[in-house]
Amino acid sequence: MTPIEDERPRLSHQRELLGASDWRARLAAERALDQARQAARDLVVEGLTHPSAAVPRQCAAFMDHHADDRCVPQLYEAVNDPVPSVRREALHALGCQQCKPAPLAVDALPVLIDHALGDPSKRVRLSAVAGIGRHPRDPRAVAPLQTVLGQETDRLVRKHAHRALRHHEPAYRSATDAAARARATEARRTDTTDTEP
Repeated sequence: MTPIEDERPRLSHQRELLGASDWRARLAAERALDQARQAARDLVVEGLTHPSAAVPRQCAAFMDHHADDRCVPQLYEAVNDPVPSVRREALHALGCQQCKPAPLAVDALPVLIDHALGDPSKRVRLSAVAGIGRHPRDPRAVAPLQTVLGQETDRLVRKHAHRALRHHEPAYRSATDAAARARATEARRTDTTDTEP
């Protein structure tokens, strides 16, 4: 038996603990899996299809900091999981490159746009819009973000879409800055006319 095969039962147990309700147990499991590196990563990737919703959610969250290009196909499957929290964590793991040892060689923008426009869960839509906002400036994001701003009913999702659109579309940023300056100028005028005798 190889050393990795010897570790598999212990690491499988640690993977299960990623779904524990006690945050201390989850943190200890994440540390143990982090120390085991590749052997643990393979088990965590397998955990993305675990029958309990808590385990795949935490496995996807673990992938946010530990994913490499070998994990990408399974993360793409997880973004279509029936459980919203699993989709949300998988989207974040695909779209957030800042937390990883090395950025993934993947264009996550299309999947982020799909979920921003059509996911039934507002928390998943929020995660997708936030991911678009972290993505490098890209003209493909402009029209979908405008659609989100025009159709989204959740205030927080719209707020993040506004910020993301300011990042991706310089003309929108200039227009919103000019509108804010005009409102501030008008507010100052109103304040001075109210204080005159």
